[in-house]
Amino acid sequence: MKKHFVLLFLMISVLQLNAQWNVVYSDTTVDYMSDIKYFNEQLIAACGSNNFYDGRVWTSRDNGETWVMDTAGFRNNGISVPSLSAIYSVGCDGSGIKSVDGGLSWQSLQIVPLPTDDLTDVFFINDSLGFAYKYKILRTVDGGNSWSSQFGFQLSDNSESMDGAAERFCLGDDLLFFASPGGIYSSPDSGLSWGPLQEDSSLSLRSIFMFNDYEGFASSFTGSLLHTSDGWLTYEIRQISDQGLHGVTFINDSVGLMGAGGFYGYGDGDTCGMILYTRDRGQNWFGERFSDKRICALSCHDSTCFAVSYDRKIFRCDNLISYVNHVETICNTSFQIYPNPVNNLLHLDFSDEGTISITIMDVKGEIVMRRNSNGSSLIDMEQMPSGIYFICIESEKLKTIKKVIKL
Repeated sequence: MKKHFVLLFLMISVLQLNAQWNVVYSDTTVDYMSDIKYFNEQLIAACGSNNFYDGRVWTSRDNGETWVMDTAGFRNNGISVPSLSAIYSVGCDGSGIKSVDGGLSWQSLQIVPLPTDDLTDVFFINDSLGFAYKYKILRTVDGGNSWSSQFGFQLSDNSESMDGAAERFCLGDDLLFFASPGGIYSSPDSGLSWGPLQEDSSLSLRSIFMFNDYEGFASSFTGSLLHTSDGWLTYEIRQISDQGLHGVTFINDSVGLMGAGGFYGYGDGDTCGMILYTRDRGQNWFGERFSDKRICALSCHDSTCFAVSYDRKIFRCDNLISYVNHVETICNTSFQIYPNPVNNLLHLDFSDEGTISITIMDVKGEIVMRRNSNGSSLIDMEQMPSGIYFICIESEKLKTIKKVIKL
């Protein structure tokens, strides 16, 4: 495997973006970056590809200040870093690579039984137990040397033809969760057996995060965000974006984030490099656009977060909580919604210039009203049934999604 040692100052000068997100690395020799995992400041790994047979892996051991690039020999989509020594990456035609020394050297993996198409996800709980996915869940207990097929899905949509990684696996307290495009599943025995919690091919799910075995979120290709508090027996759904949502995650019990942008597989049509944030455990969301291309993946440790974008950049935020407070202040100043709860007239005040998009959704994700405004607006909710609604307000640069109670 050909190794390229790349000093950061030879590749890019660090740019300051939006207070605390910095571009720490950029590589114009590749077509895209697809995934990143931040184990801690001593090991971060990212992956991407230049073309179908020229995948790349980048590693950093100094919190993203300098990076080392390796060629993978195949288009790799997903990456997993379960420890300071182990890194796994998978991609096209069932190919994979692993490192047992933190990226200093690499060896090939042949993932058998072979999938019929590219592997899109890899998730290792520790250095031995891991999973890969494309139409089937593949399981290994020996660090990727051998694999078994655990569970297959009959998919009716075409969302799985899109390139790139997705965060489909996550741990609860005692359960392992998995989100396929058409449903959510759980395993009580470390992935030996799986049972359906929700099955609906229209969900087009892409990522899942669970606080415990009962409460969590799942995001979709279609821009919807699902929330459950009873282990997916029931859920509420809201339309967060008209483009895809990527990699919902939380850094503590309150503060969370997720990427937003175009679908995978649409090349230069991918737009809207936005990260959305919450400070109240997902009740309200807000965000600021800072890239022309979508944010493909996010990974955090404590309050430091890394992100990769489709335009081949790696970003770092050194104090996410402080930055989230900064963005929330901007959004609250730009968009004001009152009263809440509301009986009839809801007031929307905007300080941003230009056209503002306003969308109201119910808890099932159904759009009950959509309009554009060039200034402050009044919405008559008197005839709407009592309950919870979500107001999505978006300008060219900012977006906020507020939970509103109709009395």
